[in-house]
Amino acid sequence: DQIQHVEMARDIAQRFNHHYGPHFALPEAVIDDNVAVLQGLDGRKMSKSYNNT
Repeated sequence: DQIQHVEMARDIAQRFNHHYGPHFALPEAVIDDNVAVLQGLDGRKMSKSYNNT
């Protein structure tokens, strides 16, 4: 969900650094595999039709 924001910040920092010198560190997205997907209590995705929301 936030990856697009990190990529946009990275693009802006790259352009700025290219024009004005290395002022900004380039951000990297950090995604933990254990929390990448939020599932329902029974292991399936959360859905009203599964009655696990």
